[in-house]
Amino acid sequence: MKKLLIVDDETDVTEILKSHFEMRGLEVYSCSSGEEAVGLLEKQPDLVLLDYKLDGPMSGIDVLKKIREAASSTKVIILTGGLENKVRE
Repeated sequence: MKKLLIVDDETDVTEILKSHFEMRGLEVYSCSSGEEAVGLLEKQPDLVLLDYKLDGPMSGIDVLKKIREAASSTKVIILTGGLENKVRE
């Protein structure tokens, strides 16, 4: 079974994505911080959906660096909602 890790500090986004992918047969792990994400890398996810702008000391880029150190074959998709405000200005 394919494994997915969702890392986003907006729990409503995380829950929607988790439900969506579980219904499609994926094994889904989720968390809301970079520190938690690094701990979940031991699950060896095939794909990580990673929020670029996380609350806390670790940003999405920090997590990406840890993913690359731990498992370079893991695919990563970076998500962000933060650019919307920049586009409107």
